[in-house]
Amino acid sequence: MDPVVIIAGLILFAMVVYLVGSPLFRKEDTPEFDWEPEDSGESTKTALFTALAEIEFDYKMGKMSEEDYRELKQTYQPEAVALLQKEESQVSGKRRQSTTAGDIEQELEKELERELAEIRRQAKKEQER
Repeated sequence: MDPVVIIAGLILFAMVVYLVGSPLFRKEDTPEFDWEPEDSGESTKTALFTALAEIEFDYKMGKMSEEDYRELKQTYQPEAVALLQKEESQVSGKRRQSTTAGDIEQELEKELERELAEIRRQAKKEQER
């Protein structure tokens, strides 16, 4: 065999071994984030209401006894009510803040109107002179 063919074959073989074997020895790069995803409680809320719906469905389909149904419902329902009350208090708090912001905005508008009226009066006096 020709030595050029042997060398080309060895180079090709070495490249194949490298390409196939390198992922096995490479350290796995894990991305590092400088932020943490925000858990807004939606997954908890979804899981809770899904569980309540499934309990209700299983009971109505006859797959669950009334005793089990009441026990599970008494377990999950107070959590759902507390979650809804918490959500409502957050929403009403935001409403109060926006109302307060609206009141402040109205006060600022009134103050601006007073200042503009004063500037107009002074300009009118200067024109009369």
